[in-house]
Amino acid sequence: MSRFKKEEKALAGIPVEGFLCNANGQTAFASKEDVYTAVRKLHMELFPEEYSFMMDSHADLKIRSLNQSPLSEDYLNLVNKRRASLGVSRFRGVSSGICDDTWQYCRGKLGL
Repeated sequence: MSRFKKEEKALAGIPVEGFLCNANGQTAFASKEDVYTAVRKLHMELFPEEYSFMMDSHADLKIRSLNQSPLSEDYLNLVNKRRASLGVSRFRGVSSGICDDTWQYCRGKLGL
């Protein structure tokens, strides 16, 4: 079982009030796993650049370890322009991981 699946399983069964969890738009209880999955899905759609490190080659990994971005400047400028319009922090392309403000932005979009 992957680490992601283990974490999802650990979060399962804990109810969170006020999350839309059915097609009729009725507010009901949802587990933390459902909330996490919904936020993660939206985050992956809105901010795919934060997951670019997952496809790094050995050369890209070496460049990132030198605190440099393997991504092109044109791509970073395009991404940062879009991120500025959403009101979240700039993306440098160096660190691997999710920015807290983009995660909170997605939670806000889902009304959490």
